[in-house]
Amino acid sequence: MKYRVAFGVLFILSLAVWTWKLLESNPLPPVVKDFVGWSEWLMFILAKALHAGAYAWCTVLGRLAVSPRWRIGIAIGMVLHGIGTEIGQTFVPHRVGSVRDVLIDAGGVLAGWAFAVRVLKS
Repeated sequence: MKYRVAFGVLFILSLAVWTWKLLESNPLPPVVKDFVGWSEWLMFILAKALHAGAYAWCTVLGRLAVSPRWRIGIAIGMVLHGIGTEIGQTFVPHRVGSVRDVLIDAGGVLAGWAFAVRVLKS
């Protein structure tokens, strides 16, 4: 029980930062773009891995923060968050919403869920 509060705070902070970066018009600093600028393919792979990883991370934290009866709500909420931020990106300059990203986000939620169930036994 005492750890749920800590996991809840980490969940909220992680989700807030992730939401901010998803809805920011230029989410990457120029130094990062310059570093991987030689490879569009590498940039794409890293961006999509970050999408899946961030949603997996938040799903794990969310599961650890709530009682078992609310855990499905975390997964549903995370998928809805992915849909909502992709819709939100259509209103942000230099950003484009993508169904592909929604599917990657949902895959991240599923991976986080599976990790929590199998590895953390939560």
